[in-house]
Amino acid sequence: MALALAAGLGTGAVQAQEAHYPAGAPKLPKWSALPDWNGLWERGGDITWDDRTPFVAGQPEVPPFNDQYMKEYQARRAEMRAQALSGRPRNQQGGNLYGSMPGMMIALFPLNIQVNPREVVIMTPNGGAREIYTDGRGHPVDPLPSTKGHSIGHWEGKVLVIDTCCIRANTRLPGGGSHSDAMHISERIWSPDGRSLKDAISVEDPKAFAKPWTTEKTYYRRPTWEAVEYDPEENTRDFGPPGADKEFGPPSKDAQAAEAAPAAPVAPPVAPKPVKLGKPVTLEGLQKATAFAVGNLAWETVKVQDVQRTADKVTWIGATRSVNWRCAARSDGTQAYCEQ
Repeated sequence: MALALAAGLGTGAVQAQEAHYPAGAPKLPKWSALPDWNGLWERGGDITWDDRTPFVAGQPEVPPFNDQYMKEYQARRAEMRAQALSGRPRNQQGGNLYGSMPGMMIALFPLNIQVNPREVVIMTPNGGAREIYTDGRGHPVDPLPSTKGHSIGHWEGKVLVIDTCCIRANTRLPGGGSHSDAMHISERIWSPDGRSLKDAISVEDPKAFAKPWTTEKTYYRRPTWEAVEYDPEENTRDFGPPGADKEFGPPSKDAQAAEAAPAAPVAPPVAPKPVKLGKPVTLEGLQKATAFAVGNLAWETVKVQDVQRTADKVTWIGATRSVNWRCAARSDGTQAYCEQ
């Protein structure tokens, strides 16, 4: 049916492939044995491959390439720098970094995870869905390469063990490097406390790497969040200093016309009512205020330093791996504003 449909469309494209179930495949796990990971999870740390490495501004992370791939990578970086200096558009030569494996697990945007006995599905607003089959199937006999590859997994208690193959060779690695058609990814995902997930990732490529490229990513549960469509033009919200109201955007035409109209008689000044500030904000509150002001930042990863308090104001440094944010807010943590 798929082949006939493809021929009818004149594209030759097949939209599915035959699942491979080897003899003696394990039975489906029971619902009661599965962990509750359903919902949204926010990335901890920077938008980077490995938060364990020291941060160096402007220096991308480089996989453990062998000599051949390292020379190709350095030549490509030099070409991109020359293009940038000349003002010409950069030739990316491949892409889809955050929508393909392994870059997808950096989690540029929150991960939406759904667990059932047959599979674990991981979705992102900018990268579609990744299906990790847990129903006993193996990799296809004649797999079709894709941006996310083909993932099969099994449960070892509450730990999800994953094997991923068959990733298209024209996608890019974190840092912009390339890989071969032999790249293979192993993962172990678990929750140490119910509030966070850990993903230990090992990327092997016998044609491109001198050794495995490893990392451990952390994601934090966000039970009150819901997913929104990825749209960089519309789904944005800017926050300015307290009182700036930048989140409401530029004034409307009606507001501009009213502002240009003759001024009305000035009423006598009225003394402002005192503002109730509430309880002083806690250190955890300052972490959350930093993350809210900065955006796309898990509050659990913020280190609060140099806290200074007055009757109506609090200032602090919100430190991450790559940036020390200078922040200020009302004494109860509202109207937070941060800048580098």
